[in-house]
Amino acid sequence: MNVNTRGIRLATALMVAFAAAGATVAAQTGGSIKVHGHWTLDVHNADGSLASHAEFENELTPLGGGLLGILLHGTAVVRELVVELDGSVRPCGNTPCLIVPPNEDFTNPNSPFYYGRPGSGASPTLSVAGQTTGQAKLVLAGLATTGNGKIGIVRTKAIPFCPPSPATCDPALAGLFSGFPSSSVLFPLTERALQTEITVTSGQVVSVSVTLTFTS
Repeated sequence: MNVNTRGIRLATALMVAFAAAGATVAAQTGGSIKVHGHWTLDVHNADGSLASHAEFENELTPLGGGLLGILLHGTAVVRELVVELDGSVRPCGNTPCLIVPPNEDFTNPNSPFYYGRPGSGASPTLSVAGQTTGQAKLVLAGLATTGNGKIGIVRTKAIPFCPPSPATCDPALAGLFSGFPSSSVLFPLTERALQTEITVTSGQVVSVSVTLTFTS
């Protein structure tokens, strides 16, 4: 098992643990679970100089809230996490930039998410780390080399999958997500539309860090 696979499994465990803890407190206080996503997005020129810097928060999508419920129910696990950068002019060669983990789901030519496919817009640089000391959090970080375009909407996405036997998948999932769980689906977890799009040019490198925390 590679380091990033262990990170993904830890991420899944932490997502469930954080959501469960938040659900317990929310039930006791009459509140709700809140998922905070803090983004840092730096655009560097080819010479390494900084072209732009942005920090902002994102929000849990309705489908992301559904995914947390599915995870808590034990009828799915998170196989992979992905960061997506998109905009009115797509920033990675007429396609969104996908920052993906450097493992078989994205390196196998037979995978639907194979990053070596022309025009895939994928960069296999994503690391996923969980922190359990102090404030519990997940940190996703990676790089993407851009074309000429704009970054106007950012997302974290998950690939949900069946849990290991003897657990079973919820039959309703097959109707909600095409091909689930027999094939992988990029599932929107958190999202933010930027008030002002960030213009990028060919050969620039975007450094992305997303810190996810769960509170009630």
